[in-house]
Amino acid sequence: MMRTCLVAAVGLLASCSSGGSSTAHPPTTTKTTPPPTVRDPRQQVALAEATKLMRALHAKNPNFCATPNYATNITLPADQHLPIPVTRATCVYDSARIQVVAFADPNDRAVYMTNYTNRLCKLSNVGGQVMLGSLFWVVNDHTVTLVPSKSAADTFASVAGGQINDQQCPASK
Repeated sequence: MMRTCLVAAVGLLASCSSGGSSTAHPPTTTKTTPPPTVRDPRQQVALAEATKLMRALHAKNPNFCATPNYATNITLPADQHLPIPVTRATCVYDSARIQVVAFADPNDRAVYMTNYTNRLCKLSNVGGQVMLGSLFWVVNDHTVTLVPSKSAADTFASVAGGQINDQQCPASK
């Protein structure tokens, strides 16, 4: 039940981030299958880490993540209070959607995790019903990876390194 709610909630958040705000600008996110290129050295480091993580998943199990999708030129509504990542790389691994979010400034990882989690929890837990208790993230030097469960976090951390962060939903008011 919780996994289904997470999938639905992530879909809901994605639809909100691509125009759910009345002050949102038209989306300009670019999606590519091969890893994109960037010129800024700090962005190159972040992008290289995201690509390395996706390749590590594919190497662990060649049936998955052979052609991850990379989003660049990302725009997000200001009301989400999310730092803009260099890229979001996504793939399906063992029937679960994995999303690696890479930042030029490593300090943006915690802000992104906290604000993304809080927003998703707010969208999921309405009317006194708690449908989502927390989100699992794996944190690396320049990336945070959203995974659908503790077991997926364990798998991802063992393959790609990083620390598991169980980001709890704030208490309902």
